[in-house]
Amino acid sequence: DLRLLTKASDTPQSLPIERSGEVFELEVQAAAAIEGFRAGRPVVSAEDGRAAVAVCLAAEESARHGGREVRVG
Repeated sequence: DLRLLTKASDTPQSLPIERSGEVFELEVQAAAAIEGFRAGRPVVSAEDGRAAVAVCLAAEESARHGGREVRVG
């Protein structure tokens, strides 16, 4: 379960998550990243990393502005 704390309550709410999809792919990705770090090799290319950061920053900007579309790149 995911524990969700909202402004409306001081008590975390339990949000069940089925075992499928992106949430559980994160476990595999984290293990690959740790293995890469330990072996001293990159997990993704610099270009892919830069693109991922650009998407995250655009998502944050969009959220700050009420969900408006933000151009990436």
